[in-house]
Amino acid sequence: MAFVQNFPFFSIILALSGGVVCSILKGKVARNYCLTILSLIFVMTCMTFMHVYQNGAYVYMMGHFSAPWGNEIRVGVLECLMAIVFLVVMLLSLFGGMHHIEKDVEESKYNLYFTMISLLTSSLLALVYTY
Repeated sequence: MAFVQNFPFFSIILALSGGVVCSILKGKVARNYCLTILSLIFVMTCMTFMHVYQNGAYVYMMGHFSAPWGNEIRVGVLECLMAIVFLVVMLLSLFGGMHHIEKDVEESKYNLYFTMISLLTSSLLALVYTY
């Protein structure tokens, strides 16, 4: 198994842990951390897409049991493209709406806003990849 085949699982866990870390950071630091995590996940998803495009789809089994009793992630071209689209929309909306976020969200609540963004990304990626 190539190391790139672990990237969808790492993306979900990284976004999930990013939400936890953002909840304890200060406002601007949480924003920068969230944007860094989303950018890293975007790069990993693009690398996964290139791997899947060259080698074909695969199923990543988490744990010792298969799909009806355990969790499996299916990674194919369509799943990678959907994840890339979600991440591009998420990043562009964050970069484009940064001025509005600063006006609409209280400064003491920035970390909670970016916690929700990270958790939303994690849930969207889990929905896209789950078999």
